[in-house]
Amino acid sequence: MCEPDRRRLGGVFLGLGGWLFLLLLTRRLGPSLTARFALLAAQQAMFIAIGLFCVRRKILSFPGLKTFAKGILSGVGLYAANAVLGSLTLQIFARLLGSETTLRLLAAERAALEPFLNGESPLLAAGMGGLMLIVGGAPLSEELFFGGALFLIN
Repeated sequence: MCEPDRRRLGGVFLGLGGWLFLLLLTRRLGPSLTARFALLAAQQAMFIAIGLFCVRRKILSFPGLKTFAKGILSGVGLYAANAVLGSLTLQIFARLLGSETTLRLLAAERAALEPFLNGESPLLAAGMGGLMLIVGGAPLSEELFFGGALFLIN
């Protein structure tokens, strides 16, 4: 068994051991919301760390200047497209529903987002943080973990 295979196998055992540790820690801390979010963050951090430990180094290499520039240009293009489509949507709504109704809809949408934007409620902020971990962190850590643990090194 070559060294990279041992690293992958070690990563699998570290992951299973980490899950067991988090399970025991969950039983010890109890069902509080703060403890749940902390454990969720710890689980995602563990998956990312194990994925980075097990993944092929070539996959984590810097993408190169050309690829990096394409990524930046794509991001700027997506931002511009989003701004144009948002403006176009507002114009369509204003013509179909009238300006006053469109402004009321925008105000209602803004009012629903206001607690998130101002950070008025710590529980709301914790919920958003947990949601971001679930939506973004879980797939990323899963891909890093299983990609590093199961893919063969060529």
